Amino acid sequence: MFRNDSLIVEEQRIVDEREVEGLIMICKEMATQDHIEKMALMAIPFDENVVREAKRRILGL
Repeated sequence: MFRNDSLIVEEQRIVDEREVEGLIMICKEMATQDHIEKMALMAIPFDENVVREAKRRILGL
């Protein structure tokens, strides 16, 4: 009665625009800082989807 058709499902994650814009702003401010302060930024556990979207916007990917 029912057929098992293969479905391709693309998962899209919605990211908070404020988080993306905030991360971009932080990255721009940190660009002029020394290596130690940049390392501190890397220790912050950002949402991977927010980071991915910020990279896409900054790098134009």
